[in-house]
Amino acid sequence: MKLILLPGLDGTGRLFGPFLQELDPSIEAVTVSYPTDRTCDYSDLVDLVIAQLPDDETFILLGESFSGRIAFEVGKRDIPDLVGVIFVCSFLKGPFAPLSGLANVLPTKLLSGIHLPAFFVRHLLMGHEAGDELIASFRHAVRSVDHRILRHRVALAVGPCPFDGSLRKPASHIIAVQDRLLTRRLSRDLTARCERIVEHEIDGPHFLLQAKPRECAEIVHRDFRKWADESFGA
Repeated sequence: MKLILLPGLDGTGRLFGPFLQELDPSIEAVTVSYPTDRTCDYSDLVDLVIAQLPDDETFILLGESFSGRIAFEVGKRDIPDLVGVIFVCSFLKGPFAPLSGLANVLPTKLLSGIHLPAFFVRHLLMGHEAGDELIASFRHAVRSVDHRILRHRVALAVGPCPFDGSLRKPASHIIAVQDRLLTRRLSRDLTARCERIVEHEIDGPHFLLQAKPRECAEIVHRDFRKWADESFGA
């Protein structure tokens, strides 16, 4: 059984590094990256993810932040090999005030290539304990994507986007207690749309897989083993 990783706003998957280093080596993880040469709406990204899912092999889907909505939509599809969905600091709908404010900053300061101050990145995204190497990795990942594509993804994230239905697959949501982007209301909105979901709280910032990779990896490993046992025992 594989773990399929769907990345955050940058869409590159490069920021999964700290998490992958802590992940149990028995778990085979595969990262899906999003196009860097064209804009894609949610429906396009859902189709792209489905096209890259394993054939004839069970898997778990992990959606980080921006990709939570994508993981939710994929999870609703009739995909027998999909065992469960793990959300990390995810949401289903916007707009909401904190990220709406960030959207106004991103196009002019971040998306144009101008450095955001390190203290700003730490305060809003990665936590005050984030080292210079992690900040540099964040900047490198963002700069590798055309600013027009990032701007489009920000608009998707904060804009109204109708959705319906519920997720019936087993699900897990890893929530950052110190998240400065997402409110608990948004977490509850996601939970309400999942019929079989368990919430896990970790004391950390929005970039939880990067700031608290070991704690996240432990939760993912427990879910992976539990769902694997349930799947093979069914």
